[in-house]
Amino acid sequence: PLADGGNLLPLGHIWVAPAEAVSAAAPIARFGDGIALLAADFAGDGALHLRWRADAPVNANLTMFVHYLDATGQMIGQGDGAPYGNLYPPAAWLPGQVVEDLRPLPATLAAESVATVRVGVYDPARGARLPAQAADGTPLTDGSFEISP
Repeated sequence: PLADGGNLLPLGHIWVAPAEAVSAAAPIARFGDGIALLAADFAGDGALHLRWRADAPVNANLTMFVHYLDATGQMIGQGDGAPYGNLYPPAAWLPGQVVEDLRPLPATLAAESVATVRVGVYDPARGARLPAQAADGTPLTDGSFEISP
């Protein structure tokens, strides 16, 4: 068996560039020393569309989180993992590459029950969130960027 206990052996990564260059947007939030959140938009079906960028090589096994909160601030759902169904972790991103991350609304939630969504990045090995800051450099509470649908 392999180190992960399974039968898969990663041999590397293949990067596929978009047909058209994506404009270099200014981040709306930053996490740690090199992960930028460029945009966060909601689709008509309640799905969350995130755009990330690594500004430098990421040398840690990091995971994104999406927490759905109700009007009282209670978490009513969540979705942790890397983009593309947890198949494209930040350690595989090319610096400067824009990574699209579509997060469907969990099937157990109705879009109208979600008052706020919080997005962030954490290190699962340490159980610690990366420090976060808004575009203007202001530290963000609890290492998360808040979005309203």
